[in-house]
Amino acid sequence: MPSRALIFLLLAASSMGARAQNDAPPTWTIRAAISGNQLVGEWELSKITSQDELLQKAASAQIGIARGASFQIQVTLVNPAGAEVDVTGSSKLIYRPKACLNVTSSGMATLPSIPSSPGTCQPGDPLPITIIYFDKTAGVAAANMYAMKIN
Repeated sequence: MPSRALIFLLLAASSMGARAQNDAPPTWTIRAAISGNQLVGEWELSKITSQDELLQKAASAQIGIARGASFQIQVTLVNPAGAEVDVTGSSKLIYRPKACLNVTSSGMATLPSIPSSPGTCQPGDPLPITIIYFDKTAGVAAANMYAMKIN
């Protein structure tokens, strides 16, 4: 039976895919990684047209995070031409974690070793996070949503 994180990613990708067909694609995007492991986000999943490939990519997209772990989220901004710029720790990044993941404004993330309330944030549960890059002066905005899981 698929985990909740897999279901979450599939729902996000399918809803994004439907929306992307009706709207112009964003001109900028972001990519994120943890300890050198590239995260697969909603934007990457939404571009997949094969259901089998989507299931495979969504299942492999979930990086497991151990309780008590702290890590830097590396973020790369990708322009319309495909050129990449490392924006890790930029003040123009906004992190919107869900569940029990805590993220500082510089992108340092921590998964507490003890759940804040009983029955929450158990092994196998998803850890969704939305990362937004916004530079009003340059007219650049990009976002992507990722789902990790608790080991």
